[in-house]
Formats: sequence, C-alpha cells, structure tokens
Amino acid sequence: MAMISRRIKRFMNRTRRKFVGKNVSFDKTKVRCFNCQSYGHFARECQKQKAKASS
Repeated sequence: MAMISRRIKRFMNRTRRKFVGKNVSFDKTKVRCFNCQSYGHFARECQKQKAKASS
C-alpha cells in the first residue's frame, strides 16, 4: 500500500494534478496482462504459469 501512495504522490508532482477524495481506484478493464495477454488483470495477479523469456 505504501508503494501505491508513493507512486500517486510522484504522479501528482509530475503532472501537477490532484486526486479528489481519499480512495484512488484503477480501471482494470483496459489493462493487459504481460504474461497471458488477456485483459482485466496485471501480470502479478495472473493465475496462469509465467511465460518463459524467448531468447
């Protein structure tokens, strides 16, 4: 939770914007997982096995 608040503060300092209210929510419907390439969650929340790096 502390990491999120740091990122919010850094964003506010860079963009000179302020969030209204204490609860900051994030719309995950447009987020794409780097692991399984599906929408709606982050890679750290992915239920599938991690993809191997192709090199």
